[in-house]
Amino acid sequence: MQSEMLTIVSCPFASETVSCQALTATIAALYDCPPMSLDTLRNYEQELKTLEYRVEELIQLCQQLKNENQALRSQHTAINSERTALLEKNETARQRVETMITRLKSMETDYDH
Repeated sequence: MQSEMLTIVSCPFASETVSCQALTATIAALYDCPPMSLDTLRNYEQELKTLEYRVEELIQLCQQLKNENQALRSQHTAINSERTALLEKNETARQRVETMITRLKSMETDYDH
């Protein structure tokens, strides 16, 4: 079986070409796990890319929900302010009607005398 060759460019102290088997054996020794085949590493890389994509989607969803939440809070505040104003208007109107009824009753008793 022919071993694949890799160039390690992200590691500042190892820029030479090494075999995939040597690299996976070194990684396995460092992390105390069995060596992995190149296919397994590719599968992990694909899974990592999928996970990264899903995390990005979750971040976008979180931002969208945050924006919606802020909009709903603003709407709630506006509705509460409007409700308060309407309650005050209702109370003012109720008091005016009661005052009119009292006047009418007063006029009625004055008229009867």
